[in-house]
Amino acid sequence: MTGCVGAIDGCALKISRPRMSDVADPNQFFNRKGFYAIVLQAICDHKRRFLFGSATESGSTHDSAAFKASGLYKVSVAPSSTTCASVRCINENNLVLFLIHLVPSVLY
Repeated sequence: MTGCVGAIDGCALKISRPRMSDVADPNQFFNRKGFYAIVLQAICDHKRRFLFGSATESGSTHDSAAFKASGLYKVSVAPSSTTCASVRCINENNLVLFLIHLVPSVLY
């Protein structure tokens, strides 16, 4: 894809079973693959370097829901299944560091 700087995907990061003293419901971390996990949403470039990462959701969370809970989604125009969204990352001097166009996928 011309102009594409990265690809996004989610994966389950295996963890030990959370303790009741740490979380309200440890079973939320048990995923469909049969182990306890947190969901990592990440964007990598063509050299496999991470451009963005978010690992805030429990293992039972679907990739699309984990993306919606991520910081990247929150700073973007919320994408729909038929439109693209643009994200401008701005530093403390209000300079645009980079611009990302999000292209939705029906598979995600």
